[in-house]
Amino acid sequence: MNKKSLWKLILILAIPCIIGFMPAPAGLSELAWVLFGIYLAAIVGLVIKPFPEPVVLLIAVAASMVVVGNLSDGAFKTTAVLSGYSSGTTWLVFSAFTLSAAFVTTGLGKRIAYLLIGKIGNTTLGLGYVTVFLDLVLAPATPSNTARAGGIVLPIINSVAVALGSEPEKKSASCRTLPDDVHLHGHQNHQLYVLYRNGGEHSGAENDQRHSAPAN
Repeated sequence: MNKKSLWKLILILAIPCIIGFMPAPAGLSELAWVLFGIYLAAIVGLVIKPFPEPVVLLIAVAASMVVVGNLSDGAFKTTAVLSGYSSGTTWLVFSAFTLSAAFVTTGLGKRIAYLLIGKIGNTTLGLGYVTVFLDLVLAPATPSNTARAGGIVLPIINSVAVALGSEPEKKSASCRTLPDDVHLHGHQNHQLYVLYRNGGEHSGAENDQRHSAPAN
């Protein structure tokens, strides 16, 4: 570990320690105050990144388990810390992002794009249709619009545009304008096919059902 990473780690460890030694504000229990320090340290860790994000989050979860096990008076069980991992929505979002990473890493998205270009990309209008169809095919497996458009579609379309003589330094942009316009209009519709679409709403509905009391 280099010196810079060491200072980042010291900062993250200092945050919950300092907050833990401070008296809890009115209205907050000692447990809630200590957990606040852990979560604040986790947020800072995600920003300054002394370790990869999964490592930071796992450390935060483990620390929460230790704190809850030692400071809880029985009203808050250690199983509640991991209750979020039992939600089907959580694993749905995780699966969607795993598929997205697989599409980018294996180059499957690029192969699909080149196949579509070979079939219908003979004209400028055909290239526009390629961007729409490619986005449609990748949408269910690539939940992030930025990752799908910027990581797969945009590099391919830029390469095709440059190959056809449409570059920023040149005045001619005929080979780029139409595909970009078609993709812009079709991009919003493809959000309907995203696998984890409305994941937050599903999670909220599950929480409502779990905590709602039966009507009298």
